[in-house]
Amino acid sequence: MVQEINIVRKKIRRGMARIAILYPSTYEAALSSLVFHMIYFLGNSFDEVFVERFVLTQGLIDRKLNELRSLDTGSPLRDFPLILASIHYEPDYVNLIRALMGSGIDVLRHKRRHIVLVGGPAPMANPVPLEDIVDAVIVGEVENSLPEILRTWLEYMNDPRGFLEALACKKGFYVPGYNSGAERTWVSSLDNTFYPTRQIQGIGKEPVYGRGFLLEVSRGCPLWCRFCMEGRLFKPFRQRSIFKLTKLISEGTEVNRVNRIIVYSLFFPTKNDHYLLEYLIKENYKASLPSMRIDLISESTLDLVSVLGQRTITVAPENVSDYGEKVLCKCFRGRDFVKDTLSMIIRKNFDLKM
Repeated sequence: MVQEINIVRKKIRRGMARIAILYPSTYEAALSSLVFHMIYFLGNSFDEVFVERFVLTQGLIDRKLNELRSLDTGSPLRDFPLILASIHYEPDYVNLIRALMGSGIDVLRHKRRHIVLVGGPAPMANPVPLEDIVDAVIVGEVENSLPEILRTWLEYMNDPRGFLEALACKKGFYVPGYNSGAERTWVSSLDNTFYPTRQIQGIGKEPVYGRGFLLEVSRGCPLWCRFCMEGRLFKPFRQRSIFKLTKLISEGTEVNRVNRIIVYSLFFPTKNDHYLLEYLIKENYKASLPSMRIDLISESTLDLVSVLGQRTITVAPENVSDYGEKVLCKCFRGRDFVKDTLSMIIRKNFDLKM
């Protein structure tokens, strides 16, 4: 078993609900998924629940059907009657099927005794491809959805049909065969909701973005680019206050034993983000920053980013023609502005990635 810090340890007792959280990709990818940490720590905040983590081995991804075992106790996936899966991308549908097959669990929902729930951008956007495989799709944000799932499971854990019927009556769940749709739910204030300051840190295994404290500074996007699925699924645009962010950074870097911040945001950098960058520099942190909007980048932004140790700037202009911008609904201030901004990034000695 892999060595880790910040794992949850619980004494398994009679009547405890043991629930699996499956990330259908590699261990390194799971460590870079904020929602994976969120489900693990929020779920384990319930005394009568033990959420255990499952990821795919490279062998399974290479089409060898290996049995999945818990990272926490080594227990096989088939021993968990409730399986929650976080799916970010459609190709991971195949990995979900491989994980079930490799663990001796029927793929088709009407043939198995296990309950499989999935969430994430891909199934939220279109649950139909998974209707014959999963028992329910979570159509909402985890801070609201997970407590509802756990409370309902604790009430109906010996009655799977009753569990699904109860979920179908709640907002935020699409249950094939029980309801015809679901109303999306979201968190109104990021400052006043759960956040996993403790995050799993693998010893000797680097996450996709390197080791650091995962910090979600905002969620959603204020714009309406036609091609952006996440921007539409996670509206309205919300930001954490600079006061909340600095508190999370102070606690998170200490408990995770890191000095590097990995910033998550769909819309970056705003004015609030400039205050954040200044704070990070003042406190001698390093940072990894997300893709930036060209029309929000300034010379002062680049100067701050440089001090934080990042040498690559990622931008996504998509199109610089007037017609293309109108079709995509992603408009800038003209081609000259885009050209000047890209030239400024290069002039500041950054590697430019588009």
